[in-house]
Amino acid sequence: MALLKMGIGDDGRLLAALPDLGFRGVVIEGMGAGHVPEALAEIVSALVERIPVVLASRTETGPVLSRTYGYPGGEIDLLARGALSAGILSGVKARLLLQILLRAGIDSMAYGAYFADPGSPGSAP
Repeated sequence: MALLKMGIGDDGRLLAALPDLGFRGVVIEGMGAGHVPEALAEIVSALVERIPVVLASRTETGPVLSRTYGYPGGEIDLLARGALSAGILSGVKARLLLQILLRAGIDSMAYGAYFADPGSPGSAP
């Protein structure tokens, strides 16, 4: 399981290589409330076709936004491309949850409910 912290100017080479390096999932710690450089948006699209991708905030506190920035690489765009929001979880906590889900053999189509904020509609028990 990979945990990558994004920064301005990141070219995405490591992110794109993850599946071929044997990683079964990735948590991306995006800038601010969950953003990556525009050049990485297409890489995220390609990744979600191969492995689970979870978007967390690198600030380590506060949620990933969901309706604020729609530009390529913004959280609206990345979520529309199939990345899952870590919600209020830090990158480390989101990585642990993703690792548990993978090892438990839970269908990846159900992962979103586990990352939903507690008490929100659709959150897992």
